[in-house]
Amino acid sequence: HVESQPNLISAGDETISKVKYANLVSSFQRSGVVDEIILRCRYNPQTFPYEVAVPLLRAFNLLCGPIHTAPRSTYIIPYLSLNTLDLDVKSMSNDDKYLQLRMDIKFIGLSPPSYAYNLVTCVFLTPFTHPGLDIKAARNGAMVRHGVIVSRVVHDSVDRRITVQVDTPVDVLDSSWRQLMDTTDSIIRHL
Repeated sequence: HVESQPNLISAGDETISKVKYANLVSSFQRSGVVDEIILRCRYNPQTFPYEVAVPLLRAFNLLCGPIHTAPRSTYIIPYLSLNTLDLDVKSMSNDDKYLQLRMDIKFIGLSPPSYAYNLVTCVFLTPFTHPGLDIKAARNGAMVRHGVIVSRVVHDSVDRRITVQVDTPVDVLDSSWRQLMDTTDSIIRHL
């Protein structure tokens, strides 16, 4: 079995090569999106089983998902990504007919603890866990293309700011304003 084959890794009923495992880990570090088999390999069934760990991490907004994709589900753990997001980046569309709607939350006085900024990313991503969405998670936020709209949240604990931004075509401006307000409201309620 797996023990006799040093180039294989077992996670529950599934086995993958160590090369594939390393590629999945590398992809996770770049994107913040982790394949379910990585989580299954990391949690010991005797001490902290996967079936307990994932719901617990989700309950505390430390893990987003699952996103049901083939061959396995994926999860998003943005704060472990090596990438960062920049608000000045052009929309994911080459169309210049996009408007940018933006809401800045600036903390004056007592700032939330630094880990709270990372929780904001999971709160932001909660409605976007459908397969087929173009999701980019980073340690300072996330960006999602859903249909013709691009939504992003970027946070900076040093500057004590959270920015929610929606890039939208003019013809769906009304629903984009609603999305911006709903997302901002959800973030504020979770802080």
